Amino acid sequence: DMVDLRTPTSITLTWPPPEQTGGSDIRSYQLYRDAGDASGVYSLAYAGQANTVTVNALTNGRTYRFYVVAVTDTGAGDRSSVFAAEMRCTPRPTVTSPYKAAGSPW
Repeated sequence: DMVDLRTPTSITLTWPPPEQTGGSDIRSYQLYRDAGDASGVYSLAYAGQANTVTVNALTNGRTYRFYVVAVTDTGAGDRSSVFAAEMRCTPRPTVTSPYKAAGSPW
């Protein structure tokens, strides 16, 4: 299962290696994502050896779907289950210093 950490416009995903690789070493991972529109069309978002990646330029309010594939010497393995992440991050309000109102004992 993927683990995520989100900001309003990015997500960092971490995933475990597959339990079975057919006896071959994992050479790389391929992370795919949709456009946040539930179209079912996925594009390559990352290809590399790390099993943690940050995907930037996401739109707040959209739900993005991701899956990962491990690649060995014999080719790409089965894809992981789809992980859906709704980008619903609300910026914190600005905190101002307290002030003393005229006539207040505090």
